[in-house]
Amino acid sequence: MDKINKLWVLVALAAAVGVVFALPRPEPQSYLPTLQIGEATLSIEVADTEALKMQGLSGRDSLPENSGMLFKFDVPNRYSFWMKDMRFPLDFIWIANGRVTEIDHNVPVQPGVLDERLNVYQPLVPVDSMLEVNSGWAEKQGIKAGDSVKLLAP
Repeated sequence: MDKINKLWVLVALAAAVGVVFALPRPEPQSYLPTLQIGEATLSIEVADTEALKMQGLSGRDSLPENSGMLFKFDVPNRYSFWMKDMRFPLDFIWIANGRVTEIDHNVPVQPGVLDERLNVYQPLVPVDSMLEVNSGWAEKQGIKAGDSVKLLAP
């Protein structure tokens, strides 16, 4: 193939690649799954990657009513949580094998506290999930240890 033909092939290939990258991309699916806990239901965001687990709800100004963030773990353990960069208080609902094991009510924010001095929260027994909800939500909904927890289809 001579130089001119090779040049045209490269130009055509570059144009085709440009067209492919210029095509509109579908938006990612945006939905919140629903979690049933006891008799209550709420919309949840699922933190199931290390990046999402590290970020959690930090830096947000609020959490919509009747919603929460579910942290899922592959291996049950006594995972630690803190309120680093949090702007509103939470309830921590610890979950193992589809049941609430315990609840830390009204976990406060700690503005201005150095990281090494922040309170750390852990469940008493190994858990496979932890649900963060607005402070007071668990009590308002009557959630207690032993309640069943089920992820419903979105």
